[in-house]
Amino acid sequence: MWEVSVNKYLYYYLLSPTFMRFANASDKSKGVAYPAIGEKDFFNGLIALPPLAEQKRIVAKIEELLPLCERLK
Repeated sequence: MWEVSVNKYLYYYLLSPTFMRFANASDKSKGVAYPAIGEKDFFNGLIALPPLAEQKRIVAKIEELLPLCERLK
């Protein structure tokens, strides 16, 4: 269960505006049609990693609210 929680937390973090701003910074992103962050820059980035209980709470809240967001589209 631990791995699933951490994996989901990291998945949602990598989709977050915070990470997107980091990844799309002009000096980090490469390419025109499909910008991508280089491996070196990716691994030099910081990831907020709260305690496991908080990660689980964050994932649970995201998964509770995500269907509501989809319905609003």
